[in-house]
Amino acid sequence: MKRIAVLLCVFILSQLALAGQPELVSASATPETAAPGDTVSFVIEFKGETKDIESVVLTVREYPYDGPRVPLQPKEKESKSVWVAQGPVPYDAPLETYHLEIAAKTADGQEIISKEHKNNTWGKTGVIVLTVK
Repeated sequence: MKRIAVLLCVFILSQLALAGQPELVSASATPETAAPGDTVSFVIEFKGETKDIESVVLTVREYPYDGPRVPLQPKEKESKSVWVAQGPVPYDAPLETYHLEIAAKTADGQEIISKEHKNNTWGKTGVIVLTVK
């Protein structure tokens, strides 16, 4: 009986600890299909304790070492629930579909990990798909 009570307490405490963790709500690129030289906007939205988010960076899965890393900035410094970036598609970008892995980190260096993206290599928070035609 004591064992069950202890397990129940541990379960309840773990759920309370996870309740405030930042969580990815949505991530998008506009437009989703672009040509080299076109300007693309990225918007990433979080919920939970978003004030703890320190950085959000996009890494091109297909070219992690050669491709550009895209740092995002919070739309509003106070809430940090929406992060944005805008820039041109490189003129020398090969025409293909890219997966931009999202790596969001808290002030203590912990990456925000989404269940469906936990096996990603470069960003475990989420993925944005962008096609260059």
